[in-house]
Amino acid sequence: DTKAEARYLNRFLSRNRIEAPRKGIFVNRELVHRIAKYAAVMGQGEASIGAYVEEIILEHLERNAATIKSLFNASPLTRL
Repeated sequence: DTKAEARYLNRFLSRNRIEAPRKGIFVNRELVHRIAKYAAVMGQGEASIGAYVEEIILEHLERNAATIKSLFNASPLTRL
């Protein structure tokens, strides 16, 4: 579906990114290589790995917000 592909590229691999302080995380090397390949090819050299991963995480948090909030609030660690 061409529309779905366009929405995906716009959401995950567009050039417009909010500049913010960054912090590194550790991820399986094979996964990094896979994501790097996707970002380079689909983003036509315009998208960074970090921006792609950031959008994936943001979408996950948006889609699962209610469940995450419920689990977080039910955790005894939230009282710290």
